[in-house]
Parts: sequence; structure tokens; C-alpha cells
Amino acid sequence: MRVTSSGRWILLSLVAGCGAAGSFSLEIVFPDEASRQVTARIRVSAIVPASGASCADLLSGAAAPGDAGYPVEAQLEFAFPSGDAGALALKQEGEKLFYAEALDGSGVARYHGCTSGRAEGGAPRSVTVVLQRILRECYQDTDCVDDGQWCTGTPHCQNFVCLETPPDCDDQVACTVDSCNEELDRCDHLPDDDSCDDHDVCTGSETCDPVSGCRPGTPLSCDDGVFCNGVEGCDPVAGCVDEEDPDCDDGVPCTADSCDPVADECRHQPNAGGCPAFHIGPAPDTCPHRLPDDTQTTVCDFSGPSALLDASLAAPAEGARFILYDNLGASARFAGQVHVPGGSWIGAAPGIPPENVVLVSGRAVANGVLHLAGNNIHVDGLSIIALDGNENALSSWPTASSSSGATSGHLVERVIVFMIDQEVVGTNNFGPPLALGDDCTVRNSYFRGYLELRIQAKGRRNLRLLHNTFVQYQANNGGLLDATGSNGFVFANNVVLTLAQPEPVLIQADLAATNLVVSGNVSEGFGGLVTGYNPGDPFTKVQDNFVGEVELESPLVPRFLNDSTQRIAGPILGEGMSLDGVHIQGKVDVRPGAFQTPSARRLPRRLTLKVGRGTCGAEACDIDADAVAQEIQVAVWSSWPGGEIQVFPSASPYAGCAVIGRPLTLRGMGTAEDQVILQNGTEDALLAEFNVYDRHDATLVVLMNLQQPVTVRDLSLRLDTALSGDNFAVYTEDRVANIGRPLHRFERLKLSTTGAAAGANVGFYLGCRALVQDSLIWGGFQTCVRWGTRRVDSSATPASDAKVVNLSCRLVGTGSLAPKSFFDVAKATGAAIVNVAAESATPVPLLRAQRRSSGDTGAVALDPPVSFQVHAVSAKHVSTQFDGFTEASGSYTLNLVEMLDPSALLFAGPADSFLDPQSSALDSGVDPHNVDESLALGTSLNGVDRSGTSGVDRGCYEQ
Repeated sequence: MRVTSSGRWILLSLVAGCGAAGSFSLEIVFPDEASRQVTARIRVSAIVPASGASCADLLSGAAAPGDAGYPVEAQLEFAFPSGDAGALALKQEGEKLFYAEALDGSGVARYHGCTSGRAEGGAPRSVTVVLQRILRECYQDTDCVDDGQWCTGTPHCQNFVCLETPPDCDDQVACTVDSCNEELDRCDHLPDDDSCDDHDVCTGSETCDPVSGCRPGTPLSCDDGVFCNGVEGCDPVAGCVDEEDPDCDDGVPCTADSCDPVADECRHQPNAGGCPAFHIGPAPDTCPHRLPDDTQTTVCDFSGPSALLDASLAAPAEGARFILYDNLGASARFAGQVHVPGGSWIGAAPGIPPENVVLVSGRAVANGVLHLAGNNIHVDGLSIIALDGNENALSSWPTASSSSGATSGHLVERVIVFMIDQEVVGTNNFGPPLALGDDCTVRNSYFRGYLELRIQAKGRRNLRLLHNTFVQYQANNGGLLDATGSNGFVFANNVVLTLAQPEPVLIQADLAATNLVVSGNVSEGFGGLVTGYNPGDPFTKVQDNFVGEVELESPLVPRFLNDSTQRIAGPILGEGMSLDGVHIQGKVDVRPGAFQTPSARRLPRRLTLKVGRGTCGAEACDIDADAVAQEIQVAVWSSWPGGEIQVFPSASPYAGCAVIGRPLTLRGMGTAEDQVILQNGTEDALLAEFNVYDRHDATLVVLMNLQQPVTVRDLSLRLDTALSGDNFAVYTEDRVANIGRPLHRFERLKLSTTGAAAGANVGFYLGCRALVQDSLIWGGFQTCVRWGTRRVDSSATPASDAKVVNLSCRLVGTGSLAPKSFFDVAKATGAAIVNVAAESATPVPLLRAQRRSSGDTGAVALDPPVSFQVHAVSAKHVSTQFDGFTEASGSYTLNLVEMLDPSALLFAGPADSFLDPQSSALDSGVDPHNVDESLALGTSLNGVDRSGTSGVDRGCYEQ
């Protein structure tokens, strides 16, 4: 192609090949020299037009090459000016539209032109395209004229069109009227209160805040403060309206129910129809009340520990009133099991707190301490202590194992239940605290202790649990609260704590459960409150529940912290009177659980508890051992998971028997382990009376199934063999299922005995996931460490992978206190004994497979160890290496084990457990990490960091 130029004309000769049809030339004409100068490239398109296609549409912008009806047969683009533009290769004859564009250096088409022509065989033909300026409003911002108006924005060029973008005056606040103020060059946002009106007079006048949006109004206060005319309601249109008076009917036919406008409470007085009222006290003259003739008396109808039982036997088959009195301000206890006839009322006399009248049964009594034998019983204001074997605290079932025929229609309120007996290796005869039938309500009550949460609502109708507090002291080994197939089950405004290990959910429902309400509850230790329910049931409401850190003073004092904002929410309002005497009937702004009076303490929760006598260092003690009985157990019950109990030095021992059922650290705060001594024994009369600590017979117990570990360090445990809790110093329960969880750690402890009576069997009695490190055992123990905690001695020994590192053990007993072995390793599996110095007053086996109490008399014990490692042990007065098993009984590794004769030098003296300067146990220990990766060198009992020493001693001290 040849390009020529003359003035404003540019001639382009394009050879268009049409097969054999010949050539075709195209001439492009620029309108002026300026157009030629601005052109950097030329694009030519040959279009096969459809019917109706025209150059006019291309030039007006209504169509473009390639659009429908404008298919491009050939296209050519080349630089201008150019020596050779190439060929526009037409492939077929016929009518064409030739569309040319002149592009500037930015690739923008500034000029275009179009002509039609026919390509066909024969003589060469030529076509001329005359370019014309493409009408553009602008090419750059300076081409646009500013009108000077702020509210129209600054003009700019976009896609060759001048545009003005007004300022965005939307403040994203729904209730403001947004506008542009031309006079002040700004956006205005005027609040419009009317747009916030919810058209409900009960909620008050809503207002518009120009920053935060609609703000709620002050709700209309309709309550006139008069209890006996009910809680006034509010109609969204009419405003305050009268509601129903309080329902004072307790369902008991033998009471005259009324509302007392002075006391602001319902009264339930014996009626004149002959329904008997029994005044029951601990002593004959402890029942102050008025007789039917209005004379005053203090004489009880029944008195003494069995008074309530006697009254229940004297009561008619239907309808009686059992009024309980305390011991003139002190607590009174009444024996059970009590069978309450239907239509009765039972509770504390007016003015007597529920904690002052206590019901308790023997352990042999099953199916509840309080048995609701007939229908429509009202229980109001009393306490129950449940023991192992009672199954439940309160039951309406005919037997402990069957709910068929359960009585119904009961109201249970303001009841305190303490299930006092802990499990022993995962077993006790406790179920849930309650076993009830249909149409029952339990409210404003407090359930604590070693209970299970598997309350049976299965298939029940209208079982309601409201404003109760449940605190579990151990892992929930039972099932869930079962609401499958229930109708009208309500679980609302409760506080529920399970603190040993996370539980997936509290309540199990199913698609058959109808009218289910789970609302307003606060809980800790659960992944959720309810699962399996039917979300399509229009009458099922699962809402406004909180799962997380509950803002209470402590698990033992479950009152909300003073500045806690946790309140009930959802469709269920307050009912009745709280356990601490606050009327909450019909109220909204109340706290979940049984207590309404807040704690004096403020957020955050206290994770460190200080135990001492008078003062704890420079601060006041949280628990004063001079004022609190069984102070270590109280501290354990008061601790949050992951918390620390700091026990400060004292000249006298602390009452040390304690059962630990949640992860925590128990730490002595002295500079030496003997400055903080825990001694077995019970100060608490209640715990002593029921021999609670004899269940494990140990001074310190760690229950099974804790998600996180317990750590005990820097203190002494002293066992008096004349007291209960003397068989074991430390007792841990975990089983194989818990292997893999973090190790319970017992570090820098000293175990010792006093007294001449036999009884101190074992220093450390260890289940799985336990580590004893840098500790000393001295005294009349029969064995230093025993693996595999058994519930009873006749049972098979469970496996244990416990580890012992840097232990000194001195078994000094003789006669009835004579030792029996250094280590009892029956069923030890993956166990380790590392860096030990030990001696016995008489020859004993180093490693013994302890036998069952019956039927275990073979040469090899019934429970031989499975596997263990023993490294760097110096033992003095060893009778034999193995007892009750042989090398072939399992997989065992023994390395650097020396069995010393009685004359060998090991300890410095009878009362000095440092190693003798000539002892072979000095600097002959090993790094426990090389034995088991979970182990490491620790800090010795005398405070030496072993990781920084050149040689490791055997035993608890580093010299």
C-alpha cells in the first residue's frame, strides 16, 4: 500500500483481495491538517451489513462494529503515517460498510467516517471515506465548566462527558433527614424523632440521636407498688391497664390462701375445714405460734430429730400442713425419709430462713429424702442434705428406678439441696437432685454438690424449672437433662455451672418435644443449652440464653457480682420470691438463678484466693482459717477453674482433707514446705458426722475427668494415723480414657505421719495422668507410691501411667506400721520411676504387684504390671526386686538401679533426708526427658533449679 499526502488530503491505497475478484482501493479524507496531526493510528473495518444496518447508526454511536447486524468481515489497524498499511482482506463479494477511525496517541477515536460500497469481480473499484470529528463533550477535566454550586460538586470528564458528583450527604443514620446546605457549603443531618416511633406507648417516646440513631424511650412505669393488686400491665395503645391479682393459690386444700398487703406476700393459713397444721421443732418449746383461739404458745406438736417423720405418720391421707421451726435461731435437723401426703404444705415457719431447717436421711434410704407421696404438694423454704444412696433429694416417683405413676401438680420453691457425698472413682448412688411428674414447678432453689444434671423431663407434661441455681462439684458423668417427647417443658432464668470439664450441651430434646421453652439462662461449662429440638414448632422458644463466664462471686457463693449486667431475658418473667427474700413475681429486670441480692464484690471474678490466719502476707485473707471450718475444702469449692489457692504460712496446721473436682492450683506460700502444713481431719461438724472424707480415706483427692490439670506444690501433708482420712496422703482417680490430657502435678511436697496407730497405707495413690516430682515421703507409710486406684480392694486394678521423678522415700515404721513395698505397680502401663532415693526400716520388695483382697493367691498376681521404666534408683533394704510378677510378665526397663544393703550410706541421718556426702546417689541421676518426653528436670525441694546443674542427684534434694 502506498501512502501519499498533499495538504489536508491523505490518499491511502488499500488492496482488498476478494478471491479472484480483483483489487479494491479505499481513500480516506481528513477534514483538516489539525486532524491529520492528532492522528497516530487508523483502524478500518469492513462490515457485512444486515438488513437495516447503515452508516448513520455507526456515526451516531447507535451501533458499533461487531454489534448485532454489523459483523466485521475484516479489520485493519496501522500506525499513521505509515509506509505500508497492509491489505484489508475481503473474503466475499457483496455490499459492505467501510468504517474508518482516526485514533490519537492514547488510543481514543477522535475522527471517524463511513461509506458503503460493493465489492465484486471486474475492474478495480475505489471507495472514499471522509472523516469527521466525533462529537465529544470533553477529553479532560479542564474541558468542563464549573457552575460554582457546592451541592452539585466539581465537574470532571468521564467517558468524554462532563459529570458533576454531588457530595454524599447520607450519614447512614436512618432517623436523620439528610440535605445539602448550599449557603454554608455543607451537609445537614436533622434528627427526626417521628421516624423512631414504634407506635407503642408502653415503651415511651423514642428519640433520634444524630450520631447513634434511634434511642429507646423510658418505658411507662405502670406498677403502683402494691403487691396484692398484681403487677399492672401496659397496652401498646391504651397504656397502663390493670392485670390479674397475684395467684396465691398454693394448690393445697387445707390452707386458706390470702394476700398480705403489709408483708407484700401470699399467706397460706390452715383453714377451718379441719385440715391439720403440725408445728414441728427440734425441742418441745421451740415452736412459737398462735393457736386457733389466737393465744400464743411455743409448744411444738412434734419435737426432736424424728419429729417430721412422726408428724407425717400422724397426718391424714390427704392434706396437712407441716410447719418447721429452727432451734431458736440455730439450725435444726429433721430425719427422713419423709412421705408427704397429697394436698399438703411443708416448709419453714414464717420468718425462719430455709437454711435453718434441714432434712437428712441415712445412706440406705433410696428415692429421695423428701418423698412427695400424693399430688398437689407445696414445698416452700427448707434444706435437704442428700447422701450417697438417696438417689435424689426430692422425688415424686414411686420407686427410684421407675417414673411410672409419679405424683404430679407440685410447687417446689426456696429449697436448698446439698448432695454431699463425692463419687469414688466415678461411682456414687446419686442421680439428679429432682425426680418429678407432670405439672410441676421448681423455682428459686439452689442445688449444689456432687450431683448429676440428668433431670428426667422425658415425656413429661408442663414440668417447669425457673430461677434455680445448679452448681456441680464434679464432672457430669451422667446423661443430659432429657426433654425428649416432653410437652410444655420450661427451663428458664436458671444459673447452671459445671466446672470440671466442658460438656457439649445441657438439655437433649427431640422433634417430638413440643411447647419447649429454654430462655433467659446463664451457664458455664457447656457448649450450648439445648439440642435436637424442633425449630419449626411455633410454640417452641429457645432464646436469650448465655453460655460463657457467669459473673458470680464464686461457685460456693453464687450471687452475681455487684456491677454484673447479666439479667434475665426472653418470654418468662420472674416468679415467686427469691431464695434471699426478694419478690420477683412478674418482674423483668431481675437476675437469673435463685439469688437476687448481689455480692459486695465487683467485677472481674477473683481467680486467686488467699487462705491464712488473720492476714495473708500484706493483705487480708479471702478465707480466714480461724473463722472458717475445713478451710481448704471451702477454698476448693470457692475456686473457679484455672484459679489458684494460695495458702500462707501458719504456726498450726490447716484442716487438710479436701476433694478437688475442678482444675486449679493449690500452692503453699512459705519459703520452705514445712511452713504450710495440711493435716488430715475434719473441723466441719457436718462433714465429720457423715464421714465424707472416709469415702476415699485420703487427705487430698483429685476426682476423675477434669479437662485441665490440678497442680499442688510447696507444702506438707501430715497424716495423723488416729484420724479419718489416714490411709492415703494423695489420691487421684483418672482412668485410661484421660491419658493425653495434661498431667496433674504434685511438686515439692512433703508427706509425713504422726501417731502410732496403723493406717497410713500409701503416700501417693495414683491413677492416670499424674506426676510426682521433687517430693519427700517420711513416716509410717506402708508403701511410697501405688499405681492404679481401685474403688475397693477386691476390684481389678485399673491401668495407670503415673510418673515419679526425683522422689525421696523413707519408710520408718515398725511393728503394725511396718512397710510392705517401695512401689506398688500392679497394672502400671507406661509408668516411669526416675531418680529415686528410698529406704525401708525392714526389708521390702522394690516393685510389687499389689494383690486383690480375695482370690489372688497365685505365684503371679492377677494384675501384674504391663510396662514401666525404672531409671537411677538407689533403694536400701530391698528384699527382692519383683514381687507378684516376673520379668516375663510384661515389658520392663530397669537402668542404673542399685539395691543397697542396710549398712550402705544413703541419707545424712535419721531426721535428715539430704543425701550422705558419701552416697552413690549423688550426681548419679538422669535427665527424665530422655526417659519420657513429657518429663523434665524440675526444681528440687530445697529450691535448686536442676536444669542448671552439672549433675543430677537422686532423691528430692539437690546438693
